[in-house]
Amino acid sequence: MAYVKYEPEPGETKEALNESVKYDERLDAFVIDGSGSNFDEKIIPREKVYEIQMDNRSSIESRD
Repeated sequence: MAYVKYEPEPGETKEALNESVKYDERLDAFVIDGSGSNFDEKIIPREKVYEIQMDNRSSIESRD
């Protein structure tokens, strides 16, 4: 899961909480997959992002 804070467009909130935040080098932007949300996909230019936190706990496997 990634937590991204960014400068909003008019009418938007300042942050997004989503499991599918990816950085696209071609676009030089973060792409948020809107699956299950009220938008299809959101592209946030890198210069608008001022904080990103990654939570890797979901990728830890337990071994017996």
